[in-house]
Amino acid sequence: MKYNRNEAFRFSFSPPLPGFFSIIKVHNQDYESRIGNMSVLDISPKGVKFQSNLELHDNADFELMLTLKLNGHLIELRGKVIWKQRGSSSYVYGFTLNEDARLEEVIVRELKAYNKGNK
Repeated sequence: MKYNRNEAFRFSFSPPLPGFFSIIKVHNQDYESRIGNMSVLDISPKGVKFQSNLELHDNADFELMLTLKLNGHLIELRGKVIWKQRGSSSYVYGFTLNEDARLEEVIVRELKAYNKGNK
């Protein structure tokens, strides 16, 4: 596992972990968008870095739900995009998770199991 000085740890996936996302709130109102594909580059108990061919607006007030499978368990992560970088053929996003201590524990447990099974 790779560690980031500002977080407990940040785990990078190589190759990236496939998943999908959807917009679930716009201006604090429930919303249901189509599903977009993504690849998770790294994850921590507080956030995710992912890439997608879809461009999300910079300053929009919206909440996403990221869905990924880790160790056979479907994990749904709610939160907001906090930064965006344009790549050559896709976009890379920084995503902060909504506060949820139980979900943070699930992420840590599943990442430990994933790391153990992929050595």
